[in-house]
Amino acid sequence: MNLNFKFKGDRDYVHGTDIYTRLVEVLKQEYEPLEMLELSFHKVANKQLKMLVLEQEDNSLGFSNQACIFKFNHKGQKYLVGLSETDENVKERYDYVESEIEQMAVIHAQEKRIGLAPKDKFSNIELVVAMNKILLSHILPDPGKWYFARLQVSEDVNPIKASNIEIQLIKNIGSKITKSSIAFDGEIIGNIFFSKVPQQ
Repeated sequence: MNLNFKFKGDRDYVHGTDIYTRLVEVLKQEYEPLEMLELSFHKVANKQLKMLVLEQEDNSLGFSNQACIFKFNHKGQKYLVGLSETDENVKERYDYVESEIEQMAVIHAQEKRIGLAPKDKFSNIELVVAMNKILLSHILPDPGKWYFARLQVSEDVNPIKASNIEIQLIKNIGSKITKSSIAFDGEIIGNIFFSKVPQQ
């Protein structure tokens, strides 16, 4: 199945938050509820993507050509989704001003955490990813570009209604690979991982 994406803001790649949101929307049509979600990125995607859903015991999915892999549980069964690039170019983009999220957020550098009160203008996954990037850029400012690498959550984050979202850095390997916890109203629901790529 082909998934149609637009570029986010001034980016020239399909953003991980849009991939997450679109995947979950499509999969919920057949696999509601989704539980134990894990999304991992293997390369940056500059073209449109197509998805293939398999049971996890099925080893026919080749990982080498996948832009990302999405795993989830549904009614006791484990599923695997591969997203690979097509030959179709991404032709549209939409406005996205990440700096607005930075203005909303409060950084607690000593505790390596960041928090904010969500606003409806942004999805929860957009807030979580942007918050982690803002936090890491503040406390691990070595040169390079941070990329959203992996997400592990117990449930879909987007429908959650919370008065506060908090991200806390819990592990880092130098300033290149990080793991942060995600909490909604004080309850940890998963982790987000980032990796840093040297700037050319």
